Amino acid sequence: VSFASSNDGVQTFSHSSDATLHRDIHLPFDGTKTFHFNINVTAITDGGAGNTIKIKLQSYTDYANTSDQASETTITSTGNQQVSITPTSSAKMIRAIIIITANDSISFKQPTVELDSTYDFTEFNT
Repeated sequence: VSFASSNDGVQTFSHSSDATLHRDIHLPFDGTKTFHFNINVTAITDGGAGNTIKIKLQSYTDYANTSDQASETTITSTGNQQVSITPTSSAKMIRAIIIITANDSISFKQPTVELDSTYDFTEFNT
């Protein structure tokens, strides 16, 4: 897996076989809220299989073993890309995922998970 940062906060994710990149977010509240995962795609290279670069948002009721909701979006162009889910009230965690297959490459910046569907990136260092 190749994962590199370059100028202006652009990150490039590529691999010679199938790979995923994910971030888990533990939910501090109960109840159903809609979450929106956004990335600003600056470049994509489809390794030949076609429509294989995706972003996905998945929720879990027991910290990564039992999924209760999932949705994914295929990335075919640059610019802002978004996927959304509304987990059940029993969800404990959501996972934001970037999926590539063999020889794919995606360059992106400003990934964010928000409760508002309007993409409004705000730097947040953890």
